[in-house]
Amino acid sequence: MDPSDFLLIPFTYSLEKRIRVNVWDDFCEGILLREEFNKWFSDAIQLPCRLIYMPDDSLRKVDRRYAMNEDDITSFSDAYPLLMIAEESLQDLNSRMDIVLPMNRFRPNIVIKGCLPFEEDRMCHFEIKGIDFYGVKLCARCVITTINQDTAERKKEPLKTLYTYRARNNNVYFGQNVLYHGKGMISVGDEITIIDKSEGPVFEVNSNDEIQL
Repeated sequence: MDPSDFLLIPFTYSLEKRIRVNVWDDFCEGILLREEFNKWFSDAIQLPCRLIYMPDDSLRKVDRRYAMNEDDITSFSDAYPLLMIAEESLQDLNSRMDIVLPMNRFRPNIVIKGCLPFEEDRMCHFEIKGIDFYGVKLCARCVITTINQDTAERKKEPLKTLYTYRARNNNVYFGQNVLYHGKGMISVGDEITIIDKSEGPVFEVNSNDEIQL
């Protein structure tokens, strides 16, 4: 294998340039890494890009409407530090489509199994290895979910199907945004203890909705 296929990036940075980064409506500080890294990624994807690292002293807060504490933060992620999806939820979605999508199409940090489809919607508070996790907001999905990561091919699914039974206020939802309090390490196979969950279904299927994509 060609050595140029690999890039070694150090974990610590000190002399690199700090710049202002814009993520949606938020502004925070990031560290612009060396030009050799930028060139490697730009050559790999055939688009000009830069590699930016968020240092520990750069604090981007989550939406105050859904925060548990004043100091709840995220990084360069979309809006929250964690996204959780149940395997049963993906199985339910795939059973309604002519194609079968992998879980990585939705980019969750935590994948759970052994529950009902979309039970993660109702998980308000749960615990894994002594760390408290809080489901604070369902994740509204965008057109990125319609793009095959391997081929860059774009189709109408899964949004077309999600609109038939997971739509609200012109958005479709799949997955639960999660905050956490505590420190530690979680691993594949860990058990979840549900401490608090809401009752009843979050969505009701309306097969009469007209969908245009």
